[in-house]
Amino acid sequence: MGDHRRDEVLAAQLDVAEKIRGGKVEAAGAVAAGTLVPSVVPVLAIASAASATVARPGAGDAPVIRLGVRVGSRWVWCGVLAVAMIACGSPPPQPQGPTATPAPTTTPAPLPHRIGDDPVTGEQLAQLAAELAGYRTWDVCALLDTAAAERVFGAGELDPDVAECRFSSDAWSARLWAGSPFDRADRDPTAAITVADRTLYRVRTADEDECKVRLPVSDRFAVELHVRAGAAASPDASPCAVAERYATEVAGRWDLPPDDGGARPLPLADRDPCAPADELTRRFAPGAAGVHLREMPSPSFCAVVLGEQAVTMSFSVDPFGEVAPGPERTLVEVGGRTAVQRTGDALYPCRIGVRWNAPPDPTLGATVQVNSSADCGAGRAAAEIVIEALG
Repeated sequence: MGDHRRDEVLAAQLDVAEKIRGGKVEAAGAVAAGTLVPSVVPVLAIASAASATVARPGAGDAPVIRLGVRVGSRWVWCGVLAVAMIACGSPPPQPQGPTATPAPTTTPAPLPHRIGDDPVTGEQLAQLAAELAGYRTWDVCALLDTAAAERVFGAGELDPDVAECRFSSDAWSARLWAGSPFDRADRDPTAAITVADRTLYRVRTADEDECKVRLPVSDRFAVELHVRAGAAASPDASPCAVAERYATEVAGRWDLPPDDGGARPLPLADRDPCAPADELTRRFAPGAAGVHLREMPSPSFCAVVLGEQAVTMSFSVDPFGEVAPGPERTLVEVGGRTAVQRTGDALYPCRIGVRWNAPPDPTLGATVQVNSSADCGAGRAAAEIVIEALG
């Protein structure tokens, strides 16, 4: 380096040192703005502990000054500055803006009720109850064409019940009922049967002597034809083939909901078998979050889980044949009504059939059946609650 150039560098170094002594070194206004606080290099050792050099700039560039500090025998360069130089040091933490507080994460409260393992709301239960109430008003026997039934099943008789109608011959029994639980997800397209513009579904069971054919009437329910072979049925006859033959002949003509033709309403058609579920839960499962139905209810059947006990409630129209004394049957009174208490059943040790009324026409009598998986002490208490809730 020429003498002239060394003089320039030395002058720059001395000028930097002088500015450090006077506290005049700033970096692009950072010190003035209060965002950086320089650590001043001790000037008493400026000649041996600090060094500033001027890098050779390119054409048109401003001089660049480097400032370093000797640590032992090594130089540690503190920074590179254009036009001005900052003393060695680390900038303090930058001021932080206001921190947004994240919205609290809330876990939705569990739904209070259940059907099987599926949680449901009270509103959903109310919707189910309203739909099932509609099916209880149907005169299902209006759908069971007697002439067609005799052609397919043989000579027989109709037997009406709540939301259903039965036809029995020596060879076959057929049961047609509205409100059979049949969720959309359970409809197998490979078992579909097309009748006119309607799609029905064949449903095989584990019993080879029976078969079901269902016509969906909503997302959750269907009209079901249940056919079962009797003693006089041909051993070569297939229950599903017989059921499909009858459904193919009549299902295209079904008017849904059927016109009752002014038929007399059946007893209990205006009652909901699940109506006692709330009170049963309060009585037998006081710590439960809500009602737990064991399965999807139907127009005349409801099963409630009550801790270790299960209680089923069902309606049937009959001439009170079940409500009569006999082996393992005891006449009792439930809710001021005559009832028969039966024991000895493995699934339901206590079965109580309550005579709902006794009209002049015994064929329109009805029984409320209350079955309990507990002993008859709990079963009788459950039956009392059921009868009171049904009014």
